[in-house]
Amino acid sequence: MAQMLLIMGESGTGKSTSMRNCNPATTAVVNPVGKPLPFKGKFTMLNSEVESRKICKFMKEQVAAGKKLIVVDDFQYILSVPYMNRIKENGWDKWNDFGANYFEIIEVCKELPDDVVVAYMTHTETLENGVTTIKLIGKLLREKITIEGLFTIVLRTGVNEGKYYFYTQNSGKDTVKSPMGMFRHTPLTMT
Repeated sequence: MAQMLLIMGESGTGKSTSMRNCNPATTAVVNPVGKPLPFKGKFTMLNSEVESRKICKFMKEQVAAGKKLIVVDDFQYILSVPYMNRIKENGWDKWNDFGANYFEIIEVCKELPDDVVVAYMTHTETLENGVTTIKLIGKLLREKITIEGLFTIVLRTGVNEGKYYFYTQNSGKDTVKSPMGMFRHTPLTMT
């Protein structure tokens, strides 16, 4: 099974930019909305695709071609683009479709080798209880499954006085976590 990493943060806090030092020879990127990356660089990319079948196929093909890091940038758009495309449709079936599609892109890691890392980058939202977590739509995924519970490593980006950070430990008001001893106790800087 591939190693899974979840990176969450507000827009503009360095999620995509954190890829700038990744090796294009060993990195492939799933870019659901097809937006340009915020730095110069050439990665093998799957652009403007939100269908799990095609994304999973791309991920497997890239691993077979020797890629060791697969980044799913803007993972929340796997949910929100299909939602917006079907916004006028009534009924519960569409919510099941959204959840199944999203979940399949996580589950594909079970079919990938142990030496591959899949990084899912997603935006955040703050719930009514004050906890900052990953951005989802509807109640299905939030109530039926804790997405962060599927990951051993959940990092959060942050910015303080013009410096960009990865937060590695839970603040008590978020869902950040990492294995004991993996990081220093202080946040890791991205600059």
